[in-house]
Amino acid sequence: MEVEQHGGLLDFWAVYEPLISRVLDSELEAALQSPEWAPVLRARPAAEWIAQIRRARALLRDAVLTRHWAPFIDEIRALGVQTAALGGNLSSWILLTGAFQRRLMPALVEAYAATPPRLIAALAAMNGIAELAAALFAEPYEFTRQDLAAHRQVEAALEHRTSELEDANRALEAFSYSVAHDLRAPLRAMNGFAQILLEDHAIQLEPEAVAHLRKIQGNAMRMGVLIDALLGLSRLARSTLQLQPVDLSAVAQSVIAQLAASDPKRAVEVTIDPGLTAMADARLVRSVFDNLLGNAWKFTAKSLSPQISVGSTDGRTFFVRDNGAGFDMGHAGKLFSPFERLHTADEFPGTGIGLATVQRIVHRHGGRISVTSQLNGGATFFFTLAPAAP
Repeated sequence: MEVEQHGGLLDFWAVYEPLISRVLDSELEAALQSPEWAPVLRARPAAEWIAQIRRARALLRDAVLTRHWAPFIDEIRALGVQTAALGGNLSSWILLTGAFQRRLMPALVEAYAATPPRLIAALAAMNGIAELAAALFAEPYEFTRQDLAAHRQVEAALEHRTSELEDANRALEAFSYSVAHDLRAPLRAMNGFAQILLEDHAIQLEPEAVAHLRKIQGNAMRMGVLIDALLGLSRLARSTLQLQPVDLSAVAQSVIAQLAASDPKRAVEVTIDPGLTAMADARLVRSVFDNLLGNAWKFTAKSLSPQISVGSTDGRTFFVRDNGAGFDMGHAGKLFSPFERLHTADEFPGTGIGLATVQRIVHRHGGRISVTSQLNGGATFFFTLAPAAP
């Protein structure tokens, strides 16, 4: 598989996997209803074709995560041979591939808009996989002029769209720079002048005025923390993954030890399954557990018998569970968006960036994250990572 770097493949898959799982069936069903597919469907039901394409998608996932491409290549070749033998139309497959790419393009931009190099690597990975699959699938066919024209039309549209996206990303990168530098200066000035008033003129001020100045300082500091958190989230998109086998049990133990040391008066029952491992970036996985376990520790603060557990369901799907405050699942759609909070800052402090950070890290590893919860009934966060090589 010829792509710029493995990180580009992982970035591509982080967007492709959740999106394609929603649009695959609808796109396939629409394609299979076209007249060209009538002879194919008479010989083999649509459900069998869809099942085979889903199997190919699962093999693509394994190839992206493990770099072992042979099973995926064999499956796509077999799919092409079967389709050609039954009279399937090649041009409809080319247009279907183009439809997927057009769906993926805006999703990739949204995910990596502030990081043009990573966006370009993800786009290269997308085009590389599409070209590989098209070439393998087309081996039994002879290209017609109509097939080539359709393919070139799709490629030209993609190239034009890529150019537009690169221009938009340069503007977004300039905006990120402005956030990093231009907003800090006025915040420091606000905090500094408030401090001067408190130090030099507090005696002359009414108590209410002093309280207002302290609120100004507090809010300026909070905005500084939010900017730092947002920039940290942005930096995640620019960092390069350093994949290696990681002892997740040891990482979780380390995070819990740090939380316990910072809050020694609390007694929390913590269970961490031994032997949890994954192929991941150790630094970023530490951030995942810092945020998930930090939230579990925080949201069990009012529980009579706080409990936190870390484990795995199948060696690929891991979870962090607590019996804390929980939340109404009707609001779960907001949970992973920056600055969205389901509890007030007075109830539980925080920036509202932590879960957005976790989601971005998991997606960068080609995984998925989900949650189940109920109000006052705790929460369980599930996330997937590639298993460590044996």
